[in-house]
Amino acid sequence: MKKIAVLAMFFVITLTVTAQKQLSDYSFVVIPEKYDFVSEADKYQLNSLTKFLFNKHGFNAYFPNELPDVRRCDGLWAQVDGRPGIIWTRVTIILNDCNGNEIHRSEEGRSKIKAYSKTYTAALRDAFKSIEELGVQQGELELFTTEKLNTESNVETPAVVVPTSSKKEQGEAEIEKPKLSEKVPVFGRYSNNGSMFILKAEGQKFLFYELNSEEELFKGTLHKLLDNNFEFIDASGNKFPARFDTEGSLILETSFQAIRFTKEG
Repeated sequence: MKKIAVLAMFFVITLTVTAQKQLSDYSFVVIPEKYDFVSEADKYQLNSLTKFLFNKHGFNAYFPNELPDVRRCDGLWAQVDGRPGIIWTRVTIILNDCNGNEIHRSEEGRSKIKAYSKTYTAALRDAFKSIEELGVQQGELELFTTEKLNTESNVETPAVVVPTSSKKEQGEAEIEKPKLSEKVPVFGRYSNNGSMFILKAEGQKFLFYELNSEEELFKGTLHKLLDNNFEFIDASGNKFPARFDTEGSLILETSFQAIRFTKEG
């Protein structure tokens, strides 16, 4: 009997250490502004409380509109499941990765308080105890810098297929990175956070570059879709919906915020 108890304790400790390391490997957690089980954003201050608890216990927590320029898959995406009942109000905290895969689920928090404004916050705090016990310590945010993007684009830049006569007969194609050409006209100039960008037309698509003092850095490709909509494929192959607003500015719709590149001139 004692041996079974020791084995059970060892198993629990192993799971706790594994979960701690797994969650600590992510650099931030995003808290939505509204949960599905309530009618409005930050109802009963549940979302603010969730963010506070995560920040207090070793996480780097942000609302979507606060998130700096980071890789979205470096972080976790929180969701809270709330279920009212005749006696108990039950709450579970779920952490997903950027693809929606569940990484961790808290123990169920419960509260018998009748008032909704208090019972959900009490149940949320109760559910968070199991996350607090993990002792997670996320590291500093790794910002998605221009230098890192430029380094990775040497490996994963979206390719342009240029067939040659000999390879075309064999059903093969030569893969080349998009190259700058002085003959390619500048379609538009844009600014964002003090940086300047340009779009260059190339056939049915546009190449997007950031300007600096030495060169033009390739950022991605803009493809025209139906109904005047666009798709932006960045230098790492990630795809985002894109559009131009009434002022001609370019809007990229990421999962956590809309990024606006203001039309200049």
